[in-house]
Amino acid sequence: MLPIRDMDALTKAFEGKASFWVKDLATGSSHSYNPDVPMPTASVCKVPVMLELFRRAHEGTLSLDERRTLSGKISRHGSGVLSSMADAPTMTLRDYCRLMITVSDDIATDVLINLLTPDAINATLESMGFQNTRTSMTMGAWHYSYAGITGEPSPEKDRVLAQVFAKSPPSLDNPAYSSALTNNVA
Repeated sequence: MLPIRDMDALTKAFEGKASFWVKDLATGSSHSYNPDVPMPTASVCKVPVMLELFRRAHEGTLSLDERRTLSGKISRHGSGVLSSMADAPTMTLRDYCRLMITVSDDIATDVLINLLTPDAINATLESMGFQNTRTSMTMGAWHYSYAGITGEPSPEKDRVLAQVFAKSPPSLDNPAYSSALTNNVA
């Protein structure tokens, strides 16, 4: 583990927002910086989605072998392979999860978030003691928040978002970087 003074110096020099908690498993010593401040998670929000999917599969309320067709009501902006699909593939929930985790596919994530619901994902997190960890919106909605776009996903909104991204990156004051529990945070 880096010396504490080095960790603190790196964090203080960082121009963005930072929060961490580390523990040396060999010695048991730990150190933190803003450990209780919720920080935007970006694609890390996909882990709670997987957790809720597996929880429901384990309790038998859904099957990972259940097949779903990719809906046209999902933003096609973001990372992964499904954004480039010309057709609407039908895949198992397991396959959507594999794409979400292995290639960070935002569209696969949104299929699962829409199925599971943010309320249910967050209730599971809450029941596990994660009061400041939330997956409160789809990746499409999260990307839209960069450009101040609200409402249901559409190809036109995806085009507007692409134009906003092409002009300049969002500032750290952007809602997508908010620490509010209405954002995707941990």
